[in-house]
Amino acid sequence: MEELDTTMISRFISLRRSVLAVAALLAGPPQPAWADNIAQWTGASWTPLGSGLNDSVAALVASGTNLYAGGNFTTAGGAAANYIASWDGNAWSPLGSGLNGPVLALTVSGGNLYAGGNFSTAGGIPASNVAKWNGVAWSGLGAGVNGPVFAFTVSGPNLFAGGGFTIASGGGANNIAQWNGSVWSPLGSGTGGPVFALVASDTNLFAGGNFSTAGGTAANSIAQWNGGSWSALGAGVGGISGPVVQALAASDTDLFAGGNFSMAGGVSANAIARWDGSKWTSLDSGFGGAAEPTVNALAELNVDLYAGGLFATAGGAAANSIASWDGTSWTPFGLGLNGSVLALVVSGTNLFAGGDFTIGGSGGSAAGGTLANAGYSPAAGISFTFSGATSGQSYRIQTSSSLGATGSWITLTNFVYEASITIRDSSARSATANFYRAVTP
Repeated sequence: MEELDTTMISRFISLRRSVLAVAALLAGPPQPAWADNIAQWTGASWTPLGSGLNDSVAALVASGTNLYAGGNFTTAGGAAANYIASWDGNAWSPLGSGLNGPVLALTVSGGNLYAGGNFSTAGGIPASNVAKWNGVAWSGLGAGVNGPVFAFTVSGPNLFAGGGFTIASGGGANNIAQWNGSVWSPLGSGTGGPVFALVASDTNLFAGGNFSTAGGTAANSIAQWNGGSWSALGAGVGGISGPVVQALAASDTDLFAGGNFSMAGGVSANAIARWDGSKWTSLDSGFGGAAEPTVNALAELNVDLYAGGLFATAGGAAANSIASWDGTSWTPFGLGLNGSVLALVVSGTNLFAGGDFTIGGSGGSAAGGTLANAGYSPAAGISFTFSGATSGQSYRIQTSSSLGATGSWITLTNFVYEASITIRDSSARSATANFYRAVTP
């Protein structure tokens, strides 16, 4: 087995916190909405789910009228909820006493909720990194696994778990294992590194992660299990040091892979690519605008594919951390979200996003103009455009590190508007959050 990439696992467990700029219009409606680590897209804007969670959300799953969230939080809606909670459309509730460590994966099967992550107890009883909630109480799944669980998928009566482990219930299982309701079993010799994403399609199981072998044969960060053996998907993904697949989604004919990579099957594919069963193709120009553009989550609704992660552009246009693909082009969700998206789930016609963010924006104009096309780079700082304003009118562009800090707005620049201009804030190279507004004197 290859040496385990502990840096990659640590990055997943700690739930990446990186800089992503959002140019938010605050001088006129619609306003950005506070949304602590979880938000719902209404079709026109982002809305919070109560007062949200007090730390990042890494996993989401919907069942009936309930939404379940798992992550690195200890309160939900202001009340104690240890690493997992449910939302009924009006309020947050804990699931018993929860877990004693972060929840990184969730799924539902047979009326039961399964949680995976980096914990040793669930509801106060032993549960090694994987547990089941039956609506009343927690239980372990055998002896569990000896390392963190990052991903689940269900196929028929079987639950598949992927992560960074080598043992499942006392037997060898390299980073992936199957639970049949009674016992754990390995999938061949597994993968040579951690598995971060799983999806089942027909009789095949697809696994993505940070590995270079599956079943002992070459497979670059993505592989297929047919029930008896592993195989590669062409040349897999690459183009950077340590390429990783963080998210998978399957349609009738295509498999979509998202993560941190710049090539797929030898062709340019920035953080997302499509496998049609024989070859890899890109989805337009993919994602950019961040030091390491990354897709952490994928979800599907009808013909649309939703992607969330850490990026500032999709298909070359501004899209802060979340965008949708209609088969031809990318579309942003308003002003997007001001941090990393780690989980997505569709329930009915509703899209929910979880991650490490505090606001969601719907876009808008102010003082006769529009701020848009936010971007960030460590070298240049934050940039955005100001357009659609009144010719000959004087404007000031102001910045603040907090929406709630009274009197904290500082004038970045002032000018008389004649045509669309690009505003650059080089002082924001290391800022974790910046807000901007256009005002008239």
